[in-house]
Amino acid sequence: MKRMIVILLSVVMISIPLGCSVQSQQPFSKMEITKADQNIKQFIDQVQDKGVYLFGDKLDSDQYYVLLDGVDRNNTEEPIYFTDVYTKIKDETLNIFYSETTKRQNGDKQLLFKIDKNQFKDDYDNIKLFKNNEGIAFTSIVVQGNTP
Repeated sequence: MKRMIVILLSVVMISIPLGCSVQSQQPFSKMEITKADQNIKQFIDQVQDKGVYLFGDKLDSDQYYVLLDGVDRNNTEEPIYFTDVYTKIKDETLNIFYSETTKRQNGDKQLLFKIDKNQFKDDYDNIKLFKNNEGIAFTSIVVQGNTP
């Protein structure tokens, strides 16, 4: 009986790390701005106002970027700090949640996230944004590389 328990515990202990392994490609992943592509850096450099921006290279792309920017470039207001950023898919909608405060509280003034639609288990057709659990609009949505 003891031998059976030891074997069972061994199997459980081995399977826990395997089941908790992190995917190499995450559907919504934080990126370092310094390591972003040149066109993304150029877009970020052009941002003048605090807010949340959705950026893509092409209209039909499966990869987009979300920039949460709380930097006060005019030094007239307090900076904004972002925390608790996560996503949920519900009713074919990608919901992006984040918390915003003017108190530092381990937050960041500027965050960049990559959305890789192909990595999500569930399909979605829409993206909604929630600041402090209230629905809001993106400050701006920019798609480069398309001509009218």
